[in-house]
Amino acid sequence: MSNVTTAPPSTVSPATIRRSTIPGLVASFAAAGLAVAVGQVVHALSPLLLAIILGALWRNLVGQPASWGPGVAVAGKRVLRLGIVLLGLQVSLVEVVGLGPWTLLLVAAAVGVTFASTQVIGRWLGVPAAQRTLIGAGFSICGAAAVVGVEPVVDGDENDTATAVALVVVFGTLLIPLLPLLVAALDLGAQAGGMWVGASTHEVAQVVA
Repeated sequence: MSNVTTAPPSTVSPATIRRSTIPGLVASFAAAGLAVAVGQVVHALSPLLLAIILGALWRNLVGQPASWGPGVAVAGKRVLRLGIVLLGLQVSLVEVVGLGPWTLLLVAAAVGVTFASTQVIGRWLGVPAAQRTLIGAGFSICGAAAVVGVEPVVDGDENDTATAVALVVVFGTLLIPLLPLLVAALDLGAQAGGMWVGASTHEVAQVVA
């Protein structure tokens, strides 16, 4: 009879796993609370955009403690997806239909053209398939939330996701001051200018800002 050694069963209990997520979740909710508080004082700053910027600065300048890893991962996926659902509940289908067929057609065209052109340009530049799909989702749908939502489907890695989110933040942030200036320079008016901003800006928070 051969001597076969089997690996011992995992001794990590579900309770231990849940406890390991607490530091990262507390840090994530604290950052979100700070962003919301600042947004209440400075109305021009979107809490979502501010939270992304604060997180990026903290990660690159200070670094993320290892104990935060599990909780931040949960906040970046499960909690964020729940937030997307809650955000969607604020949108009334009656209001969407009330925008009119031409506006809905504009939305469909903007999403389709942006996603398709991202795929074509990304392939031409040699960008991996998963990464260009994440970038296309972020630019054509709703920014970082769309990137995180699409990530499990395309099986992208952390670098693909971080790249897509970074591009959404950088280009979307640049549009915040540029588009209002262009709307005023072209004298488009509030309605036409609002449609342009909404159809071309990546994040909901950036549109509000």
